[in-house]
Amino acid sequence: EQAKADKETSRGQVARQIFGCSVFTVGLSVATIVEWFWTSGPRTLLPSWCYPFPAKIPLLIGCVLVLEASRLGSLSVAAASDERDVAPSVVRTMLMKVERISL
Repeated sequence: EQAKADKETSRGQVARQIFGCSVFTVGLSVATIVEWFWTSGPRTLLPSWCYPFPAKIPLLIGCVLVLEASRLGSLSVAAASDERDVAPSVVRTMLMKVERISL
């Protein structure tokens, strides 16, 4: 039963990551198109209130979803390694040191 629950959890994490990356890609595309219209293209197609803040909202939402999926994935990996009582890897130790320094 535990293996089945772990499999469902990992499927949910993968789905969140795919969704977050998809929304990020769409947001980046929309922001890029609006940016191009504003700087190089036919500016008359955009209302004056559309740039810069409303044009960047899709990109912002995509970034938040990607970061949240990444955070949840790292928490689940940390919880799994804590359950197995495995010594932290060299990479994880280095990342923790860099994180402490950056604060």
